[in-house]
Amino acid sequence: LKLYGGLLEQKRKGQDENIERLGNGLTKLNDTASIVGKLQTDLAVMVEEAEKKKETAEGIAEVVSREKAIVEIETDKAQKEAAAVVAVVEAEVGATAADTKADLDKAEPAVEQAMAALDSLEKKDISSCKGMNTPPPGVGEVFGATMVLLSNIVPSVPVQKNGKVKAKDLDWGPAKKILLGDIDGYINNLKHVKTVIDDSTFPEVNRSEIQQFLDLETFDPEIIKTKNSAAGDDIVVTVEPKRIALAAALVELEAAQSKLKIVTEHVAGLEAKLAKLTAEFNAANSEKMAAISAVENGNKKLDLAQRLISALAAEGDRWALEVEHLNLGRDLLTGDVLLASAFISYVGLISALAAEGDRWALEVEHLNLGRDLLTGDVLLASAFISYVGPFTKEFRSELMEKHFAGFLFREFRTAVGEDGIVPISEAADPAKILSNDAEIATWNSQGLPSDPVSSENGCIVTNSARWPLMIDPQLQGIKWVRNLEAHPDRDLQIVRLDQKDMLRKMERALENGKSVLIENMGETMEAVLNPVIQRAAIIRGKKKYLKLGDSEVELHPKFQLYLHTKLSNPHYPPEIQAECTLVNFMVTFSGLEDQLLSLVVRKEQPDLAALGEKLISQQNGFKIKMRDLEDHILFKLATAEGDITEDVALIEGLEESKRVADEIGKKAAIAHETQEAIKITSEKYRPVANRTSLMFFLMGDLVKIHTYYIYSLASFTKVFFRGIDLVTTAEGRSRQATADAMRESLNERATGVVTGDEEDDDNVSQSRRGTGLQTGDEPAGGGMAGEAAAAALEGPGEEAEENMEIGGDLLSDEEMAARSLVLIDSITTTVFDYVRRGLFERHKLIVTTMLALKVATNDGWLTAEQVGTLVEGKMNLNPGPMGALEEWMPLDLFRRLKALETLGSGEFKGLCDQLIEDSEEWQTWFQNGKCEEVKMPSGLDKSLTDYLKLCFLRAIRPDRLPSALTKWLGASLGKNFVEQPPFSMAAAFQETSNQTPVFFVLFPGVDPTGWVESLGASMGLTIANNKFANISMGQGQEKPAENLVKRFGKEGGWVMLQNLHLMQDWVPNLERLLEVVQEDAHDMFRCFISAEPPGFDYFKNMPESLMQSCIKVANEAPADVKSNLKRAWDKFSQERIDASTKPTEFKSVLFALCWFHSIVCGRRRFGPQGWSVAYSFNDGDLTICAQVLFLYLDTNPVVPWEDLRYIFGEIMYGGHITDPWDRVQSGSYLSLYITDALLNGFEFAPGFTAPDMEPLSYDDVVQYVDDTIPAESPILFGLHPNAEIGYLETLTSTVFTTVMNISGGSGGGEAGGGVRAVLDDLQAQLPESFVMLVVLENAQPFLGGATEPYVVVAMQECGRMNALLDEMRMTLADLDKGLKGQLNMTDKMEDMAIALGINEWPGRNPFSKCTWEKSAWPSKKGLQAQYIDLLERYRCAKEWSDSMITPFSLWLPGLFNPTAFLTAIKQVTARATQRPLDNMTNETHFTTMFNIEDATVYPEDGMLIHGLFMEGSRWSSLEEAAEVEAPHMVGHTETFGHVKESFLKDLLPVMPLMYVKAVPVQPHWQAEGVGFLRNDPKVYECPVFITLNRGGTYVFLATLNTLEPVSKWVLTGTALIMQTPR
Repeated sequence: LKLYGGLLEQKRKGQDENIERLGNGLTKLNDTASIVGKLQTDLAVMVEEAEKKKETAEGIAEVVSREKAIVEIETDKAQKEAAAVVAVVEAEVGATAADTKADLDKAEPAVEQAMAALDSLEKKDISSCKGMNTPPPGVGEVFGATMVLLSNIVPSVPVQKNGKVKAKDLDWGPAKKILLGDIDGYINNLKHVKTVIDDSTFPEVNRSEIQQFLDLETFDPEIIKTKNSAAGDDIVVTVEPKRIALAAALVELEAAQSKLKIVTEHVAGLEAKLAKLTAEFNAANSEKMAAISAVENGNKKLDLAQRLISALAAEGDRWALEVEHLNLGRDLLTGDVLLASAFISYVGLISALAAEGDRWALEVEHLNLGRDLLTGDVLLASAFISYVGPFTKEFRSELMEKHFAGFLFREFRTAVGEDGIVPISEAADPAKILSNDAEIATWNSQGLPSDPVSSENGCIVTNSARWPLMIDPQLQGIKWVRNLEAHPDRDLQIVRLDQKDMLRKMERALENGKSVLIENMGETMEAVLNPVIQRAAIIRGKKKYLKLGDSEVELHPKFQLYLHTKLSNPHYPPEIQAECTLVNFMVTFSGLEDQLLSLVVRKEQPDLAALGEKLISQQNGFKIKMRDLEDHILFKLATAEGDITEDVALIEGLEESKRVADEIGKKAAIAHETQEAIKITSEKYRPVANRTSLMFFLMGDLVKIHTYYIYSLASFTKVFFRGIDLVTTAEGRSRQATADAMRESLNERATGVVTGDEEDDDNVSQSRRGTGLQTGDEPAGGGMAGEAAAAALEGPGEEAEENMEIGGDLLSDEEMAARSLVLIDSITTTVFDYVRRGLFERHKLIVTTMLALKVATNDGWLTAEQVGTLVEGKMNLNPGPMGALEEWMPLDLFRRLKALETLGSGEFKGLCDQLIEDSEEWQTWFQNGKCEEVKMPSGLDKSLTDYLKLCFLRAIRPDRLPSALTKWLGASLGKNFVEQPPFSMAAAFQETSNQTPVFFVLFPGVDPTGWVESLGASMGLTIANNKFANISMGQGQEKPAENLVKRFGKEGGWVMLQNLHLMQDWVPNLERLLEVVQEDAHDMFRCFISAEPPGFDYFKNMPESLMQSCIKVANEAPADVKSNLKRAWDKFSQERIDASTKPTEFKSVLFALCWFHSIVCGRRRFGPQGWSVAYSFNDGDLTICAQVLFLYLDTNPVVPWEDLRYIFGEIMYGGHITDPWDRVQSGSYLSLYITDALLNGFEFAPGFTAPDMEPLSYDDVVQYVDDTIPAESPILFGLHPNAEIGYLETLTSTVFTTVMNISGGSGGGEAGGGVRAVLDDLQAQLPESFVMLVVLENAQPFLGGATEPYVVVAMQECGRMNALLDEMRMTLADLDKGLKGQLNMTDKMEDMAIALGINEWPGRNPFSKCTWEKSAWPSKKGLQAQYIDLLERYRCAKEWSDSMITPFSLWLPGLFNPTAFLTAIKQVTARATQRPLDNMTNETHFTTMFNIEDATVYPEDGMLIHGLFMEGSRWSSLEEAAEVEAPHMVGHTETFGHVKESFLKDLLPVMPLMYVKAVPVQPHWQAEGVGFLRNDPKVYECPVFITLNRGGTYVFLATLNTLEPVSKWVLTGTALIMQTPR
């Protein structure tokens, strides 16, 4: 809510500011337009009058020219006649007369011109002055001069006693009021002044007072007449002195020339007339030339105006047409010119802003509308910031579109009603609400990826009210933040939690308002930082303080904190999640694909990539510059004062801004076109990027298999580039004429966009010269006109321009498609080899299968349904009758085959009918040991594709699927994906660098030291020359290791740090040390590290970030018996044998010990049947036992077989063993191998006897093994061949269960329809809980009776069933509500939804918070199978509890606690026989009954049970038993049979009804934790387990008859199992 309030206030403020700034611009624009409208009307009248006056001026010029010709002729005649007289005159007064006449000639035209101007002066000219509040400069002084001129002549002009006009009356206001009150009188008074002057009555005081105006610089007729046509009428004042002088000269001339009066008068008259005509002609001609010049200037201005007006659309066009009427003669009226100039200024301004005005008006309208929607939009954006940060794009879209937006819209609609306005946008986009294109473009230029998710992340980080915590394993977010905060004012401090000076830097940043980035966080936060994280400020006055350690630090409002982790799936405590905003910067598939596409193009077409990147950068710059231009224009308009039409610099600057904006628009369009062309070419590499992105996300999923399988984007990119480089030089690509046209076209576009042509460069230069807009008052980042604006259009410079053309040879479409296939293959292979090198053997088939299925789905080979069919192994719970198949096919297989028939593509339609029809043929095929290699009956071999055959095998012969799957993988991906070459240290080293550690996984029998030392020696790096060091880590080795890393990082060298799993607390320090050292590490620095894997795949013993950067090597030793045996024997030597006093015995027992070691190590692959627990037997056990053997043989006269067996089995190897049945197994091996039979040709396995050691040397033994050991098979281990089938079935199940768990299911569960369908089905079938009061009431009659213990068990089972049903009912209901949105989804609900989606019993995952598994019985079944089991258990419990009568044969596996029933048997018998309970135990006998209906009576001292299966062996049939023995009666119950070797492929045969009899413990029986051991060679003491997992599911010990040695059944792992895995 706090975020919402603050964000809403911020957005509203920003919206209001935008509205205000655009509104101001529109107001200025509208005001200017209205003024121009008025000027337009006035201008029409002025143009018409100007035309008339032009005609008048031309008429005067014509008359003057004609008269001048006549006068010149007459003057010439007169001058000739007066020549003699003039000579006399010149001698006397000629000089004076000539001088006076010259002055008169000059003054007289001015007088005449002034009088002509007065005559032409019109009332409306004076009226235009009357309307001026402030006259133009000089006009006021003219009217002040006329005040002086008319004073003492016109009574209305007030004067002082001295005849002078008061100074204040000369101001514009009083002068306008006095003179312009009667305009006609004013004009007549001015004309009367000439008469007064002519009469010589003009006051002298007026002449002296007017001189002050004549001395003014601006008081020049040519200047004044440009201001106003009524202001040029006072030049007659200067004529009078000249006229007086002329009169005096004439009088003097007349007296001196009395003799020549007639001639002189005639000549003077002619000359006077000629002078007058000449002056008039010159004046007319001057006016005409001035008019022509004015027309030329006006045309230039008009042309500019027309270009600017064009932006005003209709109005501008109309005004432009009227302006064209302003032709010659505008200078005839200074007022016309003044008004026309003003008009042009206004039009120029509006033209510069017209295009912006339309856009601003629309934007203001949009902003006003958007302001009303801010309430809802900001609320949605706040929810976006607060909740979606941790999620991927898919979940973000679902949350925003399906939940948040829809919910808010519905709620607002309800609140405002149907007719109200919903205050939220229908298509609200949080990213657009929180940012804009220009801001995102800025982020992109700072390193933020341009995909939508990254842009959303940028919005969250920059707008969150809480500190952002970035989940950023690929380090893309932290790169952006570093650039975002790179400004020196921010002074970004990058720290780590374990950094010593972290608090000091934090304190300084808090006080000074700087930024802090805490990088590479773990999953916890230092407590000292809690006040900072929580913003727990202490307010004192107007300041805020934070508690930091022991001190209080002032909190600067500009302080910013960023938190960062490289963990890909961190689990933060609630307090951190509540106080921080988690932002998921993990790269998305599509986002990475786009980035990789850019990298592919950069590698394949570097010139094309460079151009594309330049264009993207330029486009981002355009967006930013356009925003700055708009801000600048609005800022200049908002800050303009007075009449903006007089601000020439402003108008010119705005015109330049508009020009730059238009130029940007053109270049952006060209750039877009070029980008599209580049995109078309780049898109041809899209398949390569798509496959590479798929590979990275496959690698990202592998961490769910093992915590070691984690990779960084940086390391992946190196491998990706290597995949390209491997085929770059090998292909010899031809790129020639086929691409020339494309390259030329792109170059042409690029030249115009990136570098600009010559005209553009000139324009840019002009803009750089400045426009007068850089005033210093502009807002930060503004001022984009002129130099800053031109920067947006700049090219990359001359040097860069030379390299911008697209070079190289582009490929044709066909060549590019072929090249893409080559790249895809190389990259896929290279990345897979990189990954496979670090995989455990047991995971390689899983990863390869994942890759193949992902590729097939992505490339369209397979549909999701087809993949789901293989992965999920669906079952049809109601398959119908099996027909003839019932004789040989297990029911669960038929259910799976029936499910195949529902495959949408229809290939398996009618499958089961075909199998029933050809049952015998299918039985033969089914019994084949390698059925996948033989032809399928019923024509399926031809109708099914190879992939569909896999689906078929998955259903009917899952044990053969691994082989067929491997073959299919090789055919689909390539043989190199299933056939791995031997590990090469030299090849692995080629991929290393001084930045990349090498991590070796330690396995038994594997020591990477030799590989590294050998390679180092070949490169001159040895311990001897101090360039190689090997440290086995342990206590006290931390400092030496750190010193070596530092020294070799600086000087160069190899350091190998082994057994890091022993130093888990120190490894994070090593990780940080490597980061520091690698910043400037020597080229030859290498760091090799090794560690044993954790006990469970999901445990972590190495830091995630360290594993991300390492090259991982997991080179397991071969697990077959032969390899194990040879490797074990290799631990010793001939010298060691020769040192023994009994070399033959030593060799024999040592060989037996090596065989034992290879067997116990190899047996692990058979899972729980091999060992209940996967023990970590190692070479150390072998070598220590060899030392014990050596000592015991040397110190004893004979071989102490018993002692050796005990030491080997109970102490050395036995020290690993925790399960009692595994201990029995280990002892059985040793009792067979470590005997004196070794010296007499003992047979370790069929076909492999102990060698006669006396004649054999050490090397001969190795040769003997190579020559005689049989092929690998379960028989070598003492197991039945069915163990291999079980192992393969388990492998199949493991492969696809892992694939399904990683992918989250394919198709949504076996029932189809997804989680919702499964949920509905479970809820519909879930039975009601038992009513315990009713159960107790039913039990009451039996309590205290002989069967009371059985009744108690029944009551306990009902209670346990209720606990499970109640938990299931509650959690299913909660999940139902969660899916409906009625409850918040919890971790528990999410875990359940995941389990339902992958057909897993909820809670089976050890990390799941769902508790079904805790309340249920142990099981390996899937959800559906176990749910069927649940319903059957409920039915049995219901029948039992209703009657409280124990069935004649009880389904023991159907009990939650079967041990309780076995105890009840002992209790009932003990009570009946009066024996102590603690001296009772159970013995078991299998009866001759296989059907529960055959049990009609209770046995003596016990009960019958059923539902057991046997693994590792079987029970003899009645016929087989009858051949060797007779039935045996136990009480009145007939028992029969013995343990037999299994039938092939019959892995879990069903057992007959078992008779569990309570018997007293015999004194010779051995009491053990598992029960009482009889030690009878005719009785196999068989463990009974609930599931095939064995181990902790042990229930009791069963006593079974055997005709063969007990050890045989021990080694086959024979056990009774209570439930099948399916």
